Amino acid sequence: MKHARILDFEFGVKKMSRYSALFAVLALLVSSRVAWLTGCSPGSSIASDSDTDTDTDIDTDTDTDTDIDIDIDIDTDTDTDTDADADTDTDTETLPGGMKKGLLEFHVVHNLADDTCLSKGNCHLEIQESEHISDWLGQIEKYSNMPVLHFDGAIPWREMRDSPAPGQDREKFYDLRIDSNLRDWLNAFEAHFSKMKQHDRNQGPNGYLAVSLLSGARNSLAELRSGADQKPVAIGGTCPDISPGSVIEANVEGKTEKIKILDAYKNWVLYLFAKIRPRYLAIIVEMNIYKQLCPGRWDGLVEFYKELYDEVRKEVGPDIDIFPTLSLPPLLGFDFNRCNAQNKWVSCSKQPVEPPTPDVHECYSPDKDTLERLSAGDRMDILALSFYPDSLMFAVPGEIDPVLRVYPADWDGSSDCSMQTRLAPLVDPIKVLDRLGWNGPIAWAETSARSCRTWAWVNNSQLPLVDVPSDSMSQVFWMKHLIQAAKDRDFEFMVWSFLADYARVGVWTVNKGILDPETFALFNIWPCSGITDENLVEKQDVAGLWLGR
Repeated sequence: MKHARILDFEFGVKKMSRYSALFAVLALLVSSRVAWLTGCSPGSSIASDSDTDTDTDIDTDTDTDTDIDIDIDIDTDTDTDTDADADTDTDTETLPGGMKKGLLEFHVVHNLADDTCLSKGNCHLEIQESEHISDWLGQIEKYSNMPVLHFDGAIPWREMRDSPAPGQDREKFYDLRIDSNLRDWLNAFEAHFSKMKQHDRNQGPNGYLAVSLLSGARNSLAELRSGADQKPVAIGGTCPDISPGSVIEANVEGKTEKIKILDAYKNWVLYLFAKIRPRYLAIIVEMNIYKQLCPGRWDGLVEFYKELYDEVRKEVGPDIDIFPTLSLPPLLGFDFNRCNAQNKWVSCSKQPVEPPTPDVHECYSPDKDTLERLSAGDRMDILALSFYPDSLMFAVPGEIDPVLRVYPADWDGSSDCSMQTRLAPLVDPIKVLDRLGWNGPIAWAETSARSCRTWAWVNNSQLPLVDVPSDSMSQVFWMKHLIQAAKDRDFEFMVWSFLADYARVGVWTVNKGILDPETFALFNIWPCSGITDENLVEKQDVAGLWLGR
């Protein structure tokens, strides 16, 4: 992230202690998720044109100049096939037992593992399915018994300012106002939810809708969607005042727009609810990361949440569970530096020493205050946790090579690493859950773990490239551990973030200026996190656990 810094850093054995700060930066980078979803719903992609010039910029326009432009845009060729009976191969009985399991809709596809795309002029990085969204949701149906829509992108704020008249159909009112590209994409989810409810063997309301008020970086508001072909517009700046009376000014096409955030966002949430009718409704995603990044604005956001909850509750009735989602590491007060204080860095010519198991109290200091404030007045029906365990960077039982390696920033693959350290043995965060004092329902709102090593990059020209460990044994461990925790505590539901793997993005993209280090690190947080490989072939151990075989 842009605010992450390690000062006075240099390589060498004498400076090994300074690598401890690297852990904190990596943990913040992963746990905060960075802004990879901002403006990316529906059907976003990052694509290059045919010229191999590496004078790269990152923008959202659709120009066709001769440089390689990394364009983040809304694909206008969204599939409009929303036939709920298009795929009849769904069988939710492959997910036995009472727990509801769902999958997020993300589908990352790219050809940036190596640089062969440069000569072909077809470098691309797609974030979500766009051309065949109904087909993709059909694939998801084979691995879930609960439909999910996780909307974490630019919002049509202007179209949501006005409310429908009393008695007017809310869905039809806003369908006429939003752009057709977004409407067709949401219609595919409407059909998806309807179809899965028809096949639901649990009998009763089903489905999970999560809506993000915040940007992907969780330190600002979600951007303004200004049309299918237009660049999303940032509103409010970093760490804005988000309180019940907040009015934000947005400059759109040379005109200043004033938007009362609470009213517009309430309308957006209620519109999505009216369209897909879920059983579970998350009205702010990863809310407590805003507390971590913008502590001076936290009180206002808490009051905003309370009023939003009350307004939404009046509309949806008493039978729908309403809640925020919370990131688990900051909720448990995870402190990477204190937890890993005894890790030792050595040169890559030496064998890294296994550190002792850290003390649980050095690692975790649960944030009970957040739960108490958000649940006051019975305003949090479920403790819905967002948790990506790779962000903790512990070695888990059976992991083959739990070693973190650091390379020079200009590494080209021809030399060994500069320094390395062995990850500390796992200090289980699941065992700390009871210290939160929460006695209500719990859910895994989003989670996944990798089955391969990946890259991270500290965003500073003097800082190194980092090879972060994980492997198939680690993914199996976390899948089993998270499912078991859900069963032991009778979780309401569990959502895995990726159906399909994608390969880690190659270092060449930074060295040749195709991607900046932040974007490179961003897309290397979640590779190989799927239940299947890139070709939708099941990873047997992982898929077996998920499907309950």
